[in-house]
Amino acid sequence: MLLFFGPDWPKPFFVFWIRIRILLDTHTLIQNSIAFRSGEWRPLREVCWSLNDSGPMHGAILVERLRTFRGIPFQTSRHAIRFLEGAAALGIPCHPSKGESDFVGIVETLLEKNANVLEQLGEVGVVILLSPGEQSWEGSTSGTPTLLAHLVPIPWTRLDTWYRRGCDLGVSEVCNVPAACWSPTIKSRSRLQYYLADRKLAAKSPQSIALLLNMNGNVTETSVSNLIVIDRKKKLWSPPPTDILQGVSLETVSRLASDRGYEVACKDIEVQELLEAEEVLMVGTTGCLWSAVSLDGKSIGSGNPGPICRELTDSWIQMVGIDFVEQARERTASAMG
Repeated sequence: MLLFFGPDWPKPFFVFWIRIRILLDTHTLIQNSIAFRSGEWRPLREVCWSLNDSGPMHGAILVERLRTFRGIPFQTSRHAIRFLEGAAALGIPCHPSKGESDFVGIVETLLEKNANVLEQLGEVGVVILLSPGEQSWEGSTSGTPTLLAHLVPIPWTRLDTWYRRGCDLGVSEVCNVPAACWSPTIKSRSRLQYYLADRKLAAKSPQSIALLLNMNGNVTETSVSNLIVIDRKKKLWSPPPTDILQGVSLETVSRLASDRGYEVACKDIEVQELLEAEEVLMVGTTGCLWSAVSLDGKSIGSGNPGPICRELTDSWIQMVGIDFVEQARERTASAMG
């Protein structure tokens, strides 16, 4: 038996079992957390969405996602503004003077009602969803939008890997949705292009993140982040705002970089420019900021997280008052037993 399993076989089995238990416990905790649905608070496991709703029927769902630092939601007002702009673009009525305060109030109440979840998980993500509401088979809507708010866990192990060694990118054969279809500035749940891009790439490179191009072959974004290219002159470039979602994290990193004296600008970015870059930064709500270290198997820069990424990460840590990189390391180590 020992010859088959090896002398230390109980330890890896025990670690594997602990990881499964943590995942199951986290899933149960989130499913029992309190969520919001159009004026009512109830356990997330009891929240449902009508199949007659324009959301599941047509994919007409607006989404906003934010996360906490030290239990405090980050840049809630900025997320609220983008959310209201998206609602206006979808023609979903929101009171212009009360919309932002309502959004902020729902987020704050959601976290208050789930203080036990925050205590156990340390930090959480917050997801807000909005659709036009019920739709009859004749095509008319009820005029009452559906609004949902719920918690999601932070993927600590994935973040720890990204912070320590960076992430790998792969250019996807799936193009991003052009602005002629709908504006990329609308953060919607209609994300089929991201799903297909990640799924196709996973068949070749399971650990890589799919990088989507536009119809002209220029870089846009990934399913989890915006992107910043740092050239050999230490100038930071991001794709034009007409091609990408205007990420709150992208705005944050651009501001932190400007405060440190770096020049930040937008332009069309070709794939080859990533391979010739000094560094490539990935910026997104959940992970904040990390490095991309390879593209289609070829190293970017040194092939390791670079100094500007570390410098801007330190600025972000100072801004929020908690070392989220160390937090991810500690949470991952704890999960591994």
